[in-house]
Amino acid sequence: MPHFGLNRVLLIGQVASAPRFKITSHKQMPRLWFRLRTRERYHDPAGAEKERQAFHTIVVWGNHARALEAFLREHQTVAVDGRLASHAYELAGQKRYETEVVASSVVVLTPRPAEAGADAA
Repeated sequence: MPHFGLNRVLLIGQVASAPRFKITSHKQMPRLWFRLRTRERYHDPAGAEKERQAFHTIVVWGNHARALEAFLREHQTVAVDGRLASHAYELAGQKRYETEVVASSVVVLTPRPAEAGADAA
């Protein structure tokens, strides 16, 4: 029997933090990091409508990071396609773990504002 898996994430939500861009010191790779807020509506056992939100760490590498840095802003709605990646780090002597979404594609869904002087259709 073949053993295989799938590591894929598709999220649509709002950019919840100002994107942070940097060039890594080790490999000189462009890296863009931001938090994404997703919201989900559901009904509790009593039938009342509720909403829960979650925050996800998104990381974009390479030329896509450099391109997004020019126009990605907080509060924009985006679609993110990528994979989950986990890593460990140490903070104040304690080992911690973090899971983030490494994006292969980020598409801005928020319409651009109309340019000044453009005719309204």
